[in-house]
Amino acid sequence: MIQYPHLQKGQTIGVTAPSSGVQSSLHEMFQLSCERMKRRGYEVTCGDTVWQQEKAKSASAIERANELQYMMTCGEIDHIIPPWGGQLLIEVLEHLNFSVMQKKWILGYSDTSALLLAFTLKTGFATAHGPNLVDLRGEEPDQVTAMWEQILCFREDGHYSIFLYVSKGMAA
Repeated sequence: MIQYPHLQKGQTIGVTAPSSGVQSSLHEMFQLSCERMKRRGYEVTCGDTVWQQEKAKSASAIERANELQYMMTCGEIDHIIPPWGGQLLIEVLEHLNFSVMQKKWILGYSDTSALLLAFTLKTGFATAHGPNLVDLRGEEPDQVTAMWEQILCFREDGHYSIFLYVSKGMAA
């Protein structure tokens, strides 16, 4: 049976780049994404791989796997959202020890989908196909993009832990 993590305000989002990192010319844009996440009520911890990019990947497969492994086992990081996808995430999968990873949301799409599938199949923990961190840099996300938070805050008992403003009112 699939087990579901639970997102709550005040938790820490770990940002690691298991595929593509952020080239230096885009660091300012990426920092805006982190600031917007903090304004939404979350802490943000960025790994070293986020800040580098060379030849279609953020770092060697081992470096990317080690950073992801650390964030998936660290008790101070509650969930993972990569900056964006890429092309070479598949290189890290063979270097991961899924048996020790904790129940955390991994949110993303594109190349991140390879990680989402592997993580859910190996651990039985749900993942979420949705926006990458860079997609959340807007002041006010559109209605579809904003749903990531509502979905990840859903508890297995059928309740949400936060209220979100959507359209012409609030949704629970």
